[in-house]
Amino acid sequence: QVRFSATYVSLRTARPDGDTLRGIFHAGLRGRTPFTAVPTTGRPHLTAPTEVTRADTGRFVFDFPDLEGRQVTQDDPRFRSKVVLVDVFGTWCPTCHDAAPVLVRLHREYRTRGLEIVGLGYEVTGDTAVDNRQLRRYREKHGIEFPLLLAGLNETELTAATLPQLHNFTAYPTTLFLDRRGRVQQVLGLLGHQPGGSAGRR
Repeated sequence: QVRFSATYVSLRTARPDGDTLRGIFHAGLRGRTPFTAVPTTGRPHLTAPTEVTRADTGRFVFDFPDLEGRQVTQDDPRFRSKVVLVDVFGTWCPTCHDAAPVLVRLHREYRTRGLEIVGLGYEVTGDTAVDNRQLRRYREKHGIEFPLLLAGLNETELTAATLPQLHNFTAYPTTLFLDRRGRVQQVLGLLGHQPGGSAGRR
């Protein structure tokens, strides 16, 4: 199965092995994820979105440059004593574009009551100038007023290395809810896009 969209291409190849399919999920230029498909038993078998990606319960730590090149961390005064929503996203991800207007509305409605949002962008090229340009276009398109940081490349292992407090990170967007002391209270990822640009069920 080949799928094209305005932002990515994916290819699924598989061979039958009895009543099982074993294959590779090719995502964009770099992503290659093995998969196994088995017949359904009719019983519920999907993991709840809040149980897929987990995080350490201590303070969530990040340290990435904003679009002007200034390093921003969890200790920035704008986050102090606030509830913070961390959006792990990519401008190449259609589901992230779907989520952005919701985040903008949340920020506008609740920032005066102590909510802050920060976006951690994982991009495609690794060229800071190119990736920052994409993030600026994303910010302008959606009217985003909260900070967007350039966090790295959209590959599973590279993303996981920059966010070691997350466990079993699998897809974009992933949302972290931090309490006023910066501790992770919940991690949520629904039907998203896997690193490399491919669709993936959470």
